[in-house]
Amino acid sequence: MKEIFSKHWVAVLTLVLAALLVVPVSGGIGLSKKYEKAFSSFDKRASKSDKYGNSLINDLNAAVSCAEACLSAAEKELGADDRLIIAANAAIKHYKGQKAAHERYAAYTQVCDSVERAYNAASRAHGAGSNAELEAAHVELVSYEDVIKKTYSEDYNVALASANGLLTGFPAEYLAKLYGIGE
Repeated sequence: MKEIFSKHWVAVLTLVLAALLVVPVSGGIGLSKKYEKAFSSFDKRASKSDKYGNSLINDLNAAVSCAEACLSAAEKELGADDRLIIAANAAIKHYKGQKAAHERYAAYTQVCDSVERAYNAASRAHGAGSNAELEAAHVELVSYEDVIKKTYSEDYNVALASANGLLTGFPAEYLAKLYGIGE
């Protein structure tokens, strides 16, 4: 037996290295495809318009436009260099860079959270209800948030739970972290 390994150590080493490389790479690619597939029905529904011409993508884009208006009014109160304004602008930029509906939905929630923090700070700075432009933009944003939550959040949460279910256990959990799946 010792003789086999001494003569064929290169082959054995190659097989071990190949197994250590191929399994994680192919597993990561497969896991990534399954993760994206878990969102496919949500993404299809999000792009499809209802009988009134509404779709999640249109609603998200309109809500982010409202968020930008609210942020613009908050920026007048806080200044462009305020950390909350900078964070909210970064969240909006991140939203605009997303392609898939589920990625946009996740980024949209970050936009709403960051704009809400900026709105609250601006309201405290100027006095709640004293800035009509800020208040009007915030009311419109909250209105869109309500529509989006009532219409799409359950579908998104089901798709997210399905996708996250793929990322639990060994080795999926480690492959997901290695490839940044689900972040």
